[in-house]
Amino acid sequence: MRKRIIFLITNDPNYDQRMQRICHSLRANGYDVMLMGTDVRGRKKPDVPYRQKQIHCIFRKGKLFYAEFNLKAFFHLLFLRFDVVCAIDLDAIIPCFLVSKLRNKKRVYDAHELFCELPEIIHRPAIYKTWKKIEQWCLPSFKNGYTVSEGISAEYQRMYGHAYKTIRNISLLKDEQQYEDPVGHPYILYQGALNEGRGIEQLLAAMKHVSLPLVICGEGNLSAKARALVKDLGLQGKVLFNGMIAPNILPAYTFNATIGLNLGDGTGLNNYLSLNNKFFD
Repeated sequence: MRKRIIFLITNDPNYDQRMQRICHSLRANGYDVMLMGTDVRGRKKPDVPYRQKQIHCIFRKGKLFYAEFNLKAFFHLLFLRFDVVCAIDLDAIIPCFLVSKLRNKKRVYDAHELFCELPEIIHRPAIYKTWKKIEQWCLPSFKNGYTVSEGISAEYQRMYGHAYKTIRNISLLKDEQQYEDPVGHPYILYQGALNEGRGIEQLLAAMKHVSLPLVICGEGNLSAKARALVKDLGLQGKVLFNGMIAPNILPAYTFNATIGLNLGDGTGLNNYLSLNNKFFD
């Protein structure tokens, strides 16, 4: 009988390239896989060989979103059949921790980030304290896990004594192919989340002095601020916000870009140790 694995994420499974790669790989190697996330980007019928579930949340961000998502995810996991549950980052760990304890199931931690060192957390003392307490409560029980860099693995070894394996966040190997240019002229590409610590403000300020246009594929907690900054700097028409791009379409933008950006500032240890999804893209 095939082992059943459930992965829990707090984002939309239709746009998570990394998790799609992991699920495809495990499915191809004989596992029964489910990827469970949210519908914050809207409902979409997946075209994937594994099972996928979107939890509907009324709230879309902030504390109420996390409270609603974790509560609903807990009850979903409580009644689903699985052998292993894997929490993707700290914001999805509580339901996995509680249900695996209650049902005596195996649990795994996917340490995609050094979560408490994220820029959007490290400078907010109350939020940092909350997530750190969650980490200290749950992680000692997650002896099995993996992460994207040896640096992050070493930090979890130091904090909790867990020897998490390193699995590089590498793109799928594909035969070389030409992609039709979706833009039609040379451009600079920023793909990925528009979050703090990614150099977004500095990048937009620098665009005043660059001739090529900037194409942005992604959204995040700085989306509204970035759009307002573009307007303030008079960069309308020079900076194109494409929103979330499906993983099967995104390679066309990556392949045809003149320059691809992978930026990060020195805020928080995670920026020094993590390996962004876009690095190998």
